[in-house]
Amino acid sequence: TVRSISDFEDEFSFSKTHSGAQAFLALWAALPGWRWLARLGCLPGMTWTMERGYRLFLRWRPQMQRLARRLDQPGTRLPSQGTDNER
Repeated sequence: TVRSISDFEDEFSFSKTHSGAQAFLALWAALPGWRWLARLGCLPGMTWTMERGYRLFLRWRPQMQRLARRLDQPGTRLPSQGTDNER
């Protein structure tokens, strides 16, 4: 069933705020069907790896958003796609 964010507020009444990989692990642990991913993330070295991957994503995110905005405009092509005259 689809649940709203407010449905999770009661489940996420932590004494401390989670961030980064820890936040994802807490969310996945609370979601049926995603608990396996939370258990996988608790394996030795996985939380560290997830945290590093998340930090890398946060660095690239602004560039990814700019590219997505540009590509969302009608008639925009990736630089590698060239023009219709070149095909």
